Amino acid sequence: MEMKTASTQVSKHPIIIVLVIVIAVIAGPIIIHLLFKTVGPSWLVAKWSAGEILQYYGTIITAIIAIAGLYLTFQDNRRSIREQSRLDKLPYFSLTTLNYDVRNPLFGTTTDKEIDSKGEVVLKPKDNKQEYYYREEKLKAALITIRKGVPGIETKIPETDKKLILNGGVSEQRMAQGMIGIVNEPMIYVPIILQNVGNGAAMGFRVGLNKLINGCLIEPKYLSSTSVNEKEEFYLGFFALNEGEENVGEYLLEIIYRDMFDNKYRQSTKFIISYENKSILTNMEVEFKQEMINL
Repeated sequence: MEMKTASTQVSKHPIIIVLVIVIAVIAGPIIIHLLFKTVGPSWLVAKWSAGEILQYYGTIITAIIAIAGLYLTFQDNRRSIREQSRLDKLPYFSLTTLNYDVRNPLFGTTTDKEIDSKGEVVLKPKDNKQEYYYREEKLKAALITIRKGVPGIETKIPETDKKLILNGGVSEQRMAQGMIGIVNEPMIYVPIILQNVGNGAAMGFRVGLNKLINGCLIEPKYLSSTSVNEKEEFYLGFFALNEGEENVGEYLLEIIYRDMFDNKYRQSTKFIISYENKSILTNMEVEFKQEMINL
């Protein structure tokens, strides 16, 4: 059973304490005044003046208030020290879903991870038919795409898009009589590094690229959550092909996360895509301010 200390009672009943002090300050002088106004037996007649009694009473009240103030300050400081000690040693677990790659020749070959943690596109050979593997890793990179006006988040991209990025928007196309032609396919590819430069881990970290219509998000979708530790980086690549005016519009890139005290935050910036002279253009806002939100 929890024992109720005097400090606990004081902290729970501040109004009562204030009333007691007010009554003591007001009632004391009134009682002294009445006693000196009342005519009583000779043994009750005081040998000192009412002013001396009031001065003595005031000294006692002042001393009591000072002692009570010091006591409450001491208790408050002790509670603050205990709370800070609790926060300094507070354990907390974040939930991170791991990505995995599988290669099994019995069911066809696969490629390794296309985008590594530094944002480099990695192409792995498929000629080793005897290679088996199962790999798990924390998600540290993703590709934000706009395809036919529909934004999305991908962790892997098709082989043709990878080659297009590596070749800077130039692709090979087979022509007549076995000829191969070089075709320029205008595209947008913007590599972005997000680094946690704060003093704590960002948990429940989610990334979303969603279309804005009249300032409102249309069917917002986000990448499954992960955690980004202090000083850790997360790579994003922004990719869109020249598909005429289908991709034109405003898009909002958001990252949403929380700290270990369950405070939730959002940082966002706009991608604006326009189509001029049969060319696709993009602008990105430089502001990426943090705001606290309640989800």
